[in-house]
Amino acid sequence: MSDGLNRRKRPGGSKGRVPKRAPGDPALGLAREVRRNALSISGIFNHGSLSVAFESGLERKLIAVTGFIPGFKGAVTQPARVGYTTAEGRNTTSFPDILASFETGDILYDVKPFKDLVTDWDKLLPKFEAAKEHANSQGWEYRIVTDAELESAFSQNADFLMKCRLSQCSEADLQLAEDTARTYKVADTEALARLLASDVVSLSHWQATVMRAIADFRIHVDLDQLVQGPVPIQQEPFQFRLPGQPISVIDEQVQAFRRQLEHEAQQAALIDNAPKVSPVLFIVPGETYRLGDEFVTVSRFSNVTSVVVIGPQGNERIVHLSELQPIVPDGIGGELVDRHWDKLTPQEQQIASARLAVVRDLAYRQNRPAPVIQEAAEKLNVSRSYLFRLLQRYETVPMPSSLAPLRRGPKSKRLNEAVEAEIEAAITNVMLTRQKNSLSTLQRAVEGRLAKVGMKVSKATIRRRYMAKDPRILIAARNSPGAARQLLEMERGKHRAHFPLHEVQIDSTWFDLFLRDEEDRLTTSGRAYLTVAICVFSRVVLGFHLSFRPVGAATAGQCIYNCISPKDRFLRELGLEELGEVPHGLFWVLHADGGREFNNSSIASFASTYDVSFHLRPILKPNWGGHIESLLDKVADRLKSMLGASFSNAAERDDYDSEAKAVMTLFDAKRWLAKFFWGEYHNAYHSGIGMSPLEKFAQGLLPQSGAFAAGAPRICKDLRRLMIELLPKYFVTVQPYGIRLDYMVYTSIALQAWRHRPHPNGQKFEVRRDPDDVTRIWFLDPLSNKYLECTFAHVIERPYSKEQIEEALEYCKAKGWEPTTDRILRTRRQMDEEEQTARQKTLKARRKAAVNKEAVVNVTRRNEILTLPPPDQATSPPVIAADLIPLLPPPKSAETQPVNLDAEGGTPGDSPRANERTPRRAEDEQSGPADTRAQQRPVLDLSKLRRR
Repeated sequence: MSDGLNRRKRPGGSKGRVPKRAPGDPALGLAREVRRNALSISGIFNHGSLSVAFESGLERKLIAVTGFIPGFKGAVTQPARVGYTTAEGRNTTSFPDILASFETGDILYDVKPFKDLVTDWDKLLPKFEAAKEHANSQGWEYRIVTDAELESAFSQNADFLMKCRLSQCSEADLQLAEDTARTYKVADTEALARLLASDVVSLSHWQATVMRAIADFRIHVDLDQLVQGPVPIQQEPFQFRLPGQPISVIDEQVQAFRRQLEHEAQQAALIDNAPKVSPVLFIVPGETYRLGDEFVTVSRFSNVTSVVVIGPQGNERIVHLSELQPIVPDGIGGELVDRHWDKLTPQEQQIASARLAVVRDLAYRQNRPAPVIQEAAEKLNVSRSYLFRLLQRYETVPMPSSLAPLRRGPKSKRLNEAVEAEIEAAITNVMLTRQKNSLSTLQRAVEGRLAKVGMKVSKATIRRRYMAKDPRILIAARNSPGAARQLLEMERGKHRAHFPLHEVQIDSTWFDLFLRDEEDRLTTSGRAYLTVAICVFSRVVLGFHLSFRPVGAATAGQCIYNCISPKDRFLRELGLEELGEVPHGLFWVLHADGGREFNNSSIASFASTYDVSFHLRPILKPNWGGHIESLLDKVADRLKSMLGASFSNAAERDDYDSEAKAVMTLFDAKRWLAKFFWGEYHNAYHSGIGMSPLEKFAQGLLPQSGAFAAGAPRICKDLRRLMIELLPKYFVTVQPYGIRLDYMVYTSIALQAWRHRPHPNGQKFEVRRDPDDVTRIWFLDPLSNKYLECTFAHVIERPYSKEQIEEALEYCKAKGWEPTTDRILRTRRQMDEEEQTARQKTLKARRKAAVNKEAVVNVTRRNEILTLPPPDQATSPPVIAADLIPLLPPPKSAETQPVNLDAEGGTPGDSPRANERTPRRAEDEQSGPADTRAQQRPVLDLSKLRRR
């Protein structure tokens, strides 16, 4: 077989031209001459007696595919001239691309790239309709073929196997290969070739023979996967599909793709046009805020989630905290909101952290006398006017990144590399020693070094280079190990939470109850994982997350999101609106253990962005988180009295059949936890605080006689961005085809600007992905600092979880298939069909099914949040009132310490969970694909077979 490309002079024709023939010539069947195009890919497809001209690479692929399908009789190019009227009313003609003849009938084809169909569908539709009418008049069928179909694995196999049909193989060898494959049921094509080969020399001959047998359909394989390698041999013939789709199907695909592009454009426009809003809002009595189209003044707090406001006419009413919007002064906030903590340089982060403690203390003061302002300015080594500008920036955007120095333009060191090297060497030899030399000694050393080469620098430059060093490096080098440890480590002591949401403890554990399937309630899905967060000051349970998914960054992030967001939607889903308002808000300190679900980049990035001090307790020190451990003990004790309890261990469970006695589903368990936490526990007397948790929380917020009140908690206004930033983080590169993550390809119109451009900082691009729905990712645009949605390049019927895609990927690898996106999705669909026909019989399989069902529920809930409109802001970010309750101490940045629980009637050591490590993943979750190599290879006795 040969492809006569127009790159040389052909016999019988001019250079660069297909041999000249009259229109309608039976040899080519042309209605017009096929001319060479600009891409130099026109020519003649020759295969045996088949000789068909083609005008593009897509036409050549279509000829190869149709010629390979059984029942093919012949094909001609541009068989007819069809007249039609364009959308503008102009009369013109068109030439359909190929007419293919099969035993079942003739099909007239038009070949077009799918992107051209999407762009010019309205112009091309009259042409296609006219071609369809002409085909119907001739008794033909009309179809449209796109490049996506012609670039599939089947198309590549057709082209390859058409060439294999020209190989010289004897009939006896072909018959021998066919009989061996049928009789001995050999696993794959490579094993068949090795079985037939007597030595290494003849192996290549038998490999070619096997390929020829596949091309002649004497050996059956799955042609939807590439055959250039070991391919499983099937007993049933491959079900061939004629290429192309009717106009109606192509129209649906084009319209669906257009809707997707329109949705992406609307999302991008919505994000671009949304006002810049600070993620955090302080609400203080006496301050004015925006409520819809009017301005109101907060009078007092009604409860922990509502306030009484005074309208323009002097009327009072109660509104929810989330309904209030800030009033932003002109010219402030836009640049500050776009700044992200992770995008700051280490030096900028260091400066912002140093300013945070001083400026935050001033923001909490009701009165700011001149001596206090002067003392704060001296601490930061800034002027009084600049200190007020910093305070205004922090009140506008209460995040650490707002205090970083503003960038006025590109800055770089002006000294040459030789001078910088001399200064660096002097700092290392003079200052990073136990001698503890002074700064003047360093200046003299640098001046002496530079004098030898005839250069000099100012003392201020030397001082700046020294002060730019990491203080931890300087302390460790200039002091003994013991003294350095005392200077670097924080003072240890008890947990001291001064107000609600000052400190939150979070932890994960098993939910010691076997749960049943949501659909039939007959089979059990195993135990779930529980993540809970508690306010140390009030003992209020801010949020929880119950899931069959093993604990990780996604489950911890979902629990943190539940703590910060209002509970109205969650309670409506559970049908528990009667529980009323549940406290929520953004906290100041997050205390957790060192497990992987908390000690990860996603949680750390969230803490840095939202001004949350993140503390990790030492390993095997559960008493350092005594409040959350005590709460989890209460939950475990209550679960022991319920049907289906798994108890703490096998010895305690004894012969109790937990699975057989299980009665609750995951939904029932969530309802039970909500009632226990927010109905019973919140209103019960707590010995550690001398009142109920809800009363303690209200006492810390609402003014009480003789008690300290901190005011309303910080409210997160942009829940969409918060949810995305709590998803697992990945760093990827943008390729011309999109983003490739775990063998899956994502694309979006938002990536067009970055397909051939590197990251501005020379690093990889950041994306976020929800493990419950891996069919889309959220791409962080480096310039706009906004998250843009990117979806699969393939059209899918429903979202898939991370576990479903990984299971399909492992199956493909076990079969030796190339793990492409198309192959993984096709395998996943086949596995779903098999799971529908056979019920899961093992605990492991039921747990996987429960995770997948839960993922669909989570995706639905998160989609509702992601479709929320942006906060209704007239201008940029909010103003933080400067006169909060006086004498409010700032949150401690010191390392959290062990807690004495004697006030609660016990010590940490008495807790049965004190030394229990948090489980990370159930053992029965460790699974993998079956080992196909375990099949025993049959032994073939060649002496019993006849061979020529």
